[in-house]
Amino acid sequence: MSSIVDEPFILPTLLPAERLAWLQKHALFHHLMYKQNYNPRLGRHQFYNDKLSKLHRDLTEIAKDYFGSDTLRPTWCFGTIYETKAARINKGIEDRACDYNLDLAVFQKTAWPLLTEYQGKTEQHILAENDALFYYGSEQAPWRDEFPDPEHNLLINVTFCYAEPDHWSIQHGGDYIEVLRGKVTKEEYLARKDLVSKRQREAEISPKNVKTFRVASYPRSGNTLLRAILWHCFGLRSSSIYPNDLGGNAAVEAFAGHCEQEVGAVPPAGNGDIALIKTHELPSDDSPAIYVVRDGRAACVSLQQFYADTLSLESVIEGKHRFGTWSAHLESWHPWDRPNTLLLRYEDLTQNLPKVIQDISAFIKREAIRHTLPERDSIAEADGRWVKRKADWKNQYSADLLSRFYEFNGDTHAKMGYDKD
Repeated sequence: MSSIVDEPFILPTLLPAERLAWLQKHALFHHLMYKQNYNPRLGRHQFYNDKLSKLHRDLTEIAKDYFGSDTLRPTWCFGTIYETKAARINKGIEDRACDYNLDLAVFQKTAWPLLTEYQGKTEQHILAENDALFYYGSEQAPWRDEFPDPEHNLLINVTFCYAEPDHWSIQHGGDYIEVLRGKVTKEEYLARKDLVSKRQREAEISPKNVKTFRVASYPRSGNTLLRAILWHCFGLRSSSIYPNDLGGNAAVEAFAGHCEQEVGAVPPAGNGDIALIKTHELPSDDSPAIYVVRDGRAACVSLQQFYADTLSLESVIEGKHRFGTWSAHLESWHPWDRPNTLLLRYEDLTQNLPKVIQDISAFIKREAIRHTLPERDSIAEADGRWVKRKADWKNQYSADLLSRFYEFNGDTHAKMGYDKD
């Protein structure tokens, strides 16, 4: 079977009109309903779900035809919504790319050219809606220059990736990227994989013997970092009560061990009889929980920045948003004396990992398989929204705002042992 694609190539009208209309409606609904997933540093939202995955599978035969391979298999796909002048795709080698890729233009107010390099020549590709650019990802990964008409433009595309059966993502799984990037050794990765396989074989998973733990916190208090510790140090993936949590960002999902699944489903493969579910909601029952608390002053600043400045810091402090005040959240959970609850501090997560691992191990009755984490700053560099570099919250507070914080949160803040410095 010969390949039609040699250099990057545009195929017009990839989808039937009714399927394109469905995809546009789906993506625009996501843009409207999940604005909290917007990454202001990269000027984009990302999304993924089972319906997009089905479309990915349905396009496999087209990919086989144009790339000239009967053995291609779908690996991953994701949708991206670009807006504002921050939107960009930098030029560079894509180390997690599959060999065969196509980018579909789903919706655009103003076209944004894709640039590729082939045999030393740079070429510009202008896609209309429903056009797809076929290219070899590891060699011809496209980039884009300045986002056109940033005050008004909105552009949506979906990337579909395919690979041969011997590709690393199919042989080992998507998280093998940690080995390729030098975050863990191949030996460490295989040891973790063997252990989770052993747990899965040994555990008889049924609703009556699954141990479910809530991974709880006030927003922006270290929940994602705690999930990363559970994954990298214990080999335990976690899900979330929030659909499309982490914004479909593959790098952050791999860092956190995120698994997109329905709450109440059997635990992810490899977890054995343990299910871990992220939540920022108030407790509704007495389920076991791991609650992580962070200095409320820092949590409020981080939450205000997460909302991309659509709320003032004063509004966050006063709880004028769906999660309420920092102190009310803590008092509702009462993690210091709530039964079957482990209270951890964000400050220990970042500064005293051995203690955190020891406390978690005793609480969930699992031995740690590793005692280090991947470098967090590299994830922050790729994301900047869900995982951020360490920042000083103090310069965000005026004297009046600090007074306001203590008015609403002071008693609980003191109870948790945080100083007023």
